[in-house]
Amino acid sequence: MRIHYIDTETHLLAPGCLIPRVVSLAAAVDDGAVNLDVGPEINEAWEAILSDCETNGSILVGHNVAFDLAVLAEATGTLRRILSLYHRGLIRDTQIRQRLLDIARGDAY
Repeated sequence: MRIHYIDTETHLLAPGCLIPRVVSLAAAVDDGAVNLDVGPEINEAWEAILSDCETNGSILVGHNVAFDLAVLAEATGTLRRILSLYHRGLIRDTQIRQRLLDIARGDAY
């Protein structure tokens, strides 16, 4: 099982637009491979990551990953596939993990 780490960069949020257009997708794999994709390459890279997770049960990790996944779903039309990964327990969020660790230590804010 592989682990895919993702992060998107987007245009700025604007009133009435909580899911801005994606500019780039940075992705790393636990074996050390790193990619930065922009433009049409985002679709190809995202498809490869989704396919690996769906087929091999690989894990998808991000910090505030729900935002990145909303941006990618909007840009690529892959919402159903993303929801399927959530349902299968294949998505992890490091921001939520850190908050839970803070609560456990009594450092909750």
